[in-house]
Amino acid sequence: MKLAFIDVTGNKLDAYEACTQLCESHVADVTLSRITAPDLLKVPVCAKRALEEGAEAAIVFYNATAEDSHALDLVHEKIIDVELESRKFVFFTLVFEDEWRSPQQLAEVAQERLAQSLEALFRSVHSESSEPVEQAPVPEEGSMGMFAQNQESEEQAPELPPSGGGRGLF
Repeated sequence: MKLAFIDVTGNKLDAYEACTQLCESHVADVTLSRITAPDLLKVPVCAKRALEEGAEAAIVFYNATAEDSHALDLVHEKIIDVELESRKFVFFTLVFEDEWRSPQQLAEVAQERLAQSLEALFRSVHSESSEPVEQAPVPEEGSMGMFAQNQESEEQAPELPPSGGGRGLF
């Protein structure tokens, strides 16, 4: 299994070795490639590159600050685009600066978060997609199923004014 580890230049901790050890303890034949983004906003580009180069999934490690909240929102949106385009997962491991006081404490929190992220990653990559998905129960004939409830609500809906007399939305 080939995984990508993406970190950012400004991180306070180099978590690559810890991630490598955790990967090897979960899966015997794992290859972890490292890409270091120059800043947080370049993480989606690095993730896309890693997934295009054959990684089955990616894990991002970042030491976040309070000022990063808007940038993290933007990066999260772009990562979703990368996931949808590649049909592969990108997992974030964030450690905020208010969660640790010493380098030792940072390493402990990072190790714990990486373990959680890797567990979720391995579950999602190795999940069996061959199992059938359970379907919602079909309401019996004559019962008030969802379709019948929707028809009743449509019948009781007030009439809208004819178009052309009102102002358009755009």
